[in-house]
Parts: sequence; structure tokens; C-alpha cells
Amino acid sequence: MDAITSLRRDTEFFFTVARIFADAVGATMTQLGNIKYIPAQERLSSYLLAETQDMGREMVIKTTRCQIADEIGMSIRTLQRCIDSFVEQGYIGLFHGKICLTAAQRQRLLTEMAEA
Repeated sequence: MDAITSLRRDTEFFFTVARIFADAVGATMTQLGNIKYIPAQERLSSYLLAETQDMGREMVIKTTRCQIADEIGMSIRTLQRCIDSFVEQGYIGLFHGKICLTAAQRQRLLTEMAEA
């Protein structure tokens, strides 16, 4: 007997599995739902600080913009506007299209996040 048949025949088993699934997914869904209310620049700052936490002096983010946008819950276009803004403000630099930060830029981002 396969799992689907077991779920159909045994309603108590079905509800137990559903409850376990809901508990496991619930916290993640709440977190993903709440991220939509965090400003885009703050999401990008948090991502950059987390990604460069264990890096040396010059840090290059090798993740694609598409992957970053998906991970922090925004469109690529919004992400690109945030990146452009951060470059203009001197928070980050670009090297061959990749986001890069010096230790000083990372510290500046960290300070800005603490003040926000």
C-alpha cells in the first residue's frame, strides 16, 4: 500500500501528517510573509552583511542577481535599483558586474543597519 492510499484510508493518520506538515511549514511561511514588509534596501543590506560575514578584506558576492532577488523576496528590477542606489551612496562597488564590498564599506553598512 502506498502513502496516498494510507492517507485516504486512515483519516487519523492523514490529520497527523497534515499537523506535522503545518507545524514544519508554518514558521517558514510566517517569516516569508513578514519579509514583504521590510524595506527593499534593508533586505539587501541584511543579505550582504550575512553573505560577507566570514570573508576577508575585499568581498565579492558571486551569487547572481536573480538568485539574490529570489532569496530576499523582491523582483530583479527592484534589486537592481537598490544596487544602483548602494553604489551611488558608496556602500558597495561593482567588479565585472559582481557586487563587492571592502571591509570599510561593510562596516558602514553595519553601522547604518544598527542606526535604522
